[in-house]
Amino acid sequence: WSRHATTQAAQKVPKNWESQCDDTFLRVVCRVRMRDIPQEAILNGDQTGLVITPVSKKTWAPTSAKQVEGFGKEEKRQFTLMITTMASGDMLPIQSIWSGKTEQSLPSAS
Repeated sequence: WSRHATTQAAQKVPKNWESQCDDTFLRVVCRVRMRDIPQEAILNGDQTGLVITPVSKKTWAPTSAKQVEGFGKEEKRQFTLMITTMASGDMLPIQSIWSGKTEQSLPSAS
């Protein structure tokens, strides 16, 4: 036995990702200039999930193991933070996004 990383599928990136990025950038620049959009109206946001109960990504398995099962790989208890900036350089307040099936699973309003 030796310590192994648990296995999962790799994220797939298209072969032409660079040209897709270039095309998107040029479309945005064109629309911003044609419509005289102010910098404050151009937003860029990203979200990240934060796991409430993190679990280890490593476990014990036979040295020759190709697939390694891991406890908690399907753990879904998390919340999301949304971070947004404007092209002017300002940041919007960070949003904390929660969901749940009961009121006990959500943070209090106060």
